[in-house]
Amino acid sequence: MEKPHISSSSERTTISFYTLDDSVKNTVQETLKEIVKKYDHPLSRQENIDVIYTCLKELMVNASKSNIKKTFFIEAQINEKDKEIYEKAKQSFKKILTDKYFAYLREKLKKHNAYVQVEFEEKEGGIVIKVYNNHPLWEEEEKTIRDALKKALSNQNPNLTLYYTESENHEGAGLGLMLIIHLLREVGIDPRLFRIGVVEGKTMARIEIPFSAEYKPLRKYP
Repeated sequence: MEKPHISSSSERTTISFYTLDDSVKNTVQETLKEIVKKYDHPLSRQENIDVIYTCLKELMVNASKSNIKKTFFIEAQINEKDKEIYEKAKQSFKKILTDKYFAYLREKLKKHNAYVQVEFEEKEGGIVIKVYNNHPLWEEEEKTIRDALKKALSNQNPNLTLYYTESENHEGAGLGLMLIIHLLREVGIDPRLFRIGVVEGKTMARIEIPFSAEYKPLRKYP
């Protein structure tokens, strides 16, 4: 089991880890609950906190998989632009994504400083949750994510089963994003408050959770 590193201030709590095991998940879940419960708002109900955590867990899984994949490719000296080798390598990569390899993966991730960081920032009228992994998106990954987000935002009532079938050839990349958009809508959070991008060489996913009408989004949208 991994003991995540936690740092806290009056406005921000950061949790860093290499592998997403149960200890890390429990720490993040309890931290989210503790922060959100401070607010007198429908989103502070336990059932809504559970939904928000499901979205957050999906982002942590994505960030962890990304770090593991990139570390695997670095160790194997494989360039993602070499399409033939890349496709063959992906099949081998999938085989090591099991709990029994966590100790081995943790050492490799530490070697390459491939950590994941979850940040909770309390702002006036809301909180901002960010999930970082310290590898930027590859060009193909970024295109897949942009396409998936565009499709998810334009679809008010997604058929997740159908989307899963359509996404099978894309490592399921868009399905998790579609799920997050759907769940945010379910609890009344504007899905435009969900963003993914590259910041200072790191991949960042961000969810803003407003608790009052006075909350000002970090980025303007139409």
